[in-house]
Amino acid sequence: MENVENLSKKQELLANLEQTKEIIKRNLQANSKLNSLQKELAKNNTEVWYTLLGVIIGISALVVSSTSLQKLKNYEPIFILIPIGLVVLSIVLFRRLGKVKEKSLIRKRFETRKNEIDEINSIILATFEEVENISVLPEKYRNIQSIEKIQEYITNKRADSLKEALNLYEDEKMKSQQTRALNRISQQQTALIQIQQATNRQLIWQTLIIAKK
Repeated sequence: MENVENLSKKQELLANLEQTKEIIKRNLQANSKLNSLQKELAKNNTEVWYTLLGVIIGISALVVSSTSLQKLKNYEPIFILIPIGLVVLSIVLFRRLGKVKEKSLIRKRFETRKNEIDEINSIILATFEEVENISVLPEKYRNIQSIEKIQEYITNKRADSLKEALNLYEDEKMKSQQTRALNRISQQQTALIQIQQATNRQLIWQTLIIAKK
């Protein structure tokens, strides 16, 4: 039977781990919300539409210029570069104009949602500081997967303290990495054996064909 003091320490540790996990979840949710909001505000097709407009105007200029040149009885062949130049110039100018317009629109969107962005950033900062102040976990283990594993060790009595739980976590992590490495080596060896067998079969087949001749 566990004595009362040890049981109390384990309960305190589990409570701290659970509290740390909940704060980290809030931090992750706030980060996810901020990323989604930034993608939403940055999404814009203005540059694409302006570039397309430039292509249309450029092609129109090309048609008009080509038609005008054809009406001339005598013109230098180099003049054909004029309509082509108009197309390129039109596309470049309108694309640049689209970029400027797009940046302006995105900036205005961010300004209109500034309060919302500031609120999310304050949650991210507050949760980060909260974890720093209350968590008994080293920073390396402040993620949901590690915390749940450590909770499992303590709940199932595989570890009686945070130090034991962290050592067990690192030990199992190393064993898992070694297992994955051995599996990769085994797969590579299997592939090499299959290649060698296929090569041997081909050589035998070629030898039989030569022998029959």
